[in-house]
Amino acid sequence: MTTINNAQPVQLRRMSVTDQQGKTTEFSRSAKSVNNDSTQHPQATTDKKTVHLKEIKNLKKNISTALTQIKSSIDRMMDSRTPSWKKDPESIKNQLTKLTSSIQAYQDKLDSTSYKHHHSKQETLTKLNAAISENKNKINTIKNEISRKNVSNTELSKNTKINRDIAAIRAQDYKDYGHK
Repeated sequence: MTTINNAQPVQLRRMSVTDQQGKTTEFSRSAKSVNNDSTQHPQATTDKKTVHLKEIKNLKKNISTALTQIKSSIDRMMDSRTPSWKKDPESIKNQLTKLTSSIQAYQDKLDSTSYKHHHSKQETLTKLNAAISENKNKINTIKNEISRKNVSNTELSKNTKINRDIAAIRAQDYKDYGHK
């Protein structure tokens, strides 16, 4: 580790903050706790409510709507009548990744507080994550199926070419040697 700042640590005085409700939060700060490296430091915790039920309800509504659209796309992809060139599992996987990151943002907010949030918030985030994981598994199944079909189509086209080559050789032999 390379030190950027060679100044001596300085002890700062004790500070406190009083919010509008008259609640006083005290904390001490010390320059000794400051690192001059580029490592990421943990997020500061707070005793305030960081996630409101309304936000979780909106998140659930948005994700449920997106999952409904994704499920219909997955159902179309899983239909055997849909040609494999129309199947695009990567775009759906990207959508699922975005949904997962939005859930993770709220999970981080819940984890960064000592405030006792209602248990339903955590349960909702867990259920949403489970639904997304289920859809990711379906997408992986579709990707494997597409890969397997592509391999079999490649083998089929090789076999077709071999069959054409054999037919051409037989035709040439018939021309050269006649029917025997």
